[in-house]
Amino acid sequence: MHGRTSRRFWLTGVAATVLATTVLATTVACGGGSSGSGSGSKGPIPLALVYPTSGVWTTQGENSLRGAELAIADINAKGGVLGGTQLVAKTADAGNDPQTAASAVRQVLQQDKVAALLGSYLSSYTLTGSTVAEQSKVPDITQSFSDELVTRGYKYIFKTTSTAAQFSNSVFDYLTGMYQAAGKPIPSVAILASDDASGQQQYTAAVKAAPGKHFDVKLQLQFPANITDTSSLVNRIIAAKPDVVLLNGPDLAEIQIVKALRANGINSPIVGLGGAGVTTQAFVDALGPKVDGVLATVPFNGDASPQATDIASRYIKQYGGTFMPAESGTAYVGVELAAAAINKAKSADPKAVADALRGLSITDFPATLYPGKQIAFNDKGLNEKAYPLMIQYQQGKPVTVWPKQDASAAPKL
Repeated sequence: MHGRTSRRFWLTGVAATVLATTVLATTVACGGGSSGSGSGSKGPIPLALVYPTSGVWTTQGENSLRGAELAIADINAKGGVLGGTQLVAKTADAGNDPQTAASAVRQVLQQDKVAALLGSYLSSYTLTGSTVAEQSKVPDITQSFSDELVTRGYKYIFKTTSTAAQFSNSVFDYLTGMYQAAGKPIPSVAILASDDASGQQQYTAAVKAAPGKHFDVKLQLQFPANITDTSSLVNRIIAAKPDVVLLNGPDLAEIQIVKALRANGINSPIVGLGGAGVTTQAFVDALGPKVDGVLATVPFNGDASPQATDIASRYIKQYGGTFMPAESGTAYVGVELAAAAINKAKSADPKAVADALRGLSITDFPATLYPGKQIAFNDKGLNEKAYPLMIQYQQGKPVTVWPKQDASAAPKL
């Protein structure tokens, strides 16, 4: 990672389990940490960034971390918060399972009194990490999709993106609109997703929604997130002969699946269900020219507004690649919201920041980075103004093609 000065903790196996049992009571008692800069301190204000930077979700974790760190750098370059105080990242690796993610959150909250937590991209990691944040009374600003994040009655969760159910329903609504606009009948589909929490919710919601949206489901199945042999899965897709393949999972799995389909002459449109692996640079690089035509629903795209385009261009310049991934954009928005809440509260105390987040209603920057151009949280912590975009790779880059009011290009079907 370029220009990183903050600390990172790697917690795995037995060490994570031991830490989980020994640190919890201290973390809760401290209300989110006992050291670092907080309200009333003249030092930098820490934000906790807990993302998977090892394991099968490394790509999305690193992308999220980069987006968050770019936002911190931008805020600091403009004078920081509270009239001149700098923000600083305190990072931890969420690892490769929900328990490690929770332990990583405990570790970083114990180490520093942070103003807010951001993470952990994957819903199953955020579900455990947000419980630690709730116990510690630290606001957790997340881009994760899981519906469960906002149905548990938590008071310190702030979800900036649509729910998994909204993403799944939007896929069918958007495909219907796109195919009707092209004068084509509603396509048949195969629905496939990995078996993690987010994949499970995307899969369940899509399977439930498809019949009511008049889609014929030719195949529905889940696969292990760490799958290494996709041949049997691909053969089942080929045998089912769907018009469109809806797919959710990590990029390593999705690369194998899509490359195998294309190698077998199956050129059916691929739709990333809730983004996931098809929206990474690794996916684009692996597919090459064959990436064109792949679709995905995402919460952010770099063509959403002039501000989004500017941020995306600077992201590309700093980190390389051809576009700013959706998870990088949503992490960027999360940090900007944390800064806005700190300024509104006139304090970096996490309880005061949480109160300020509950009262936010933003229609200018950073809401201009999202479709709908408004961010406000309801009493469950959900940003009800958010809705997904449908992007399509055209000439190797993701462009927004639906809804019509947000589109920067027409879909190619």
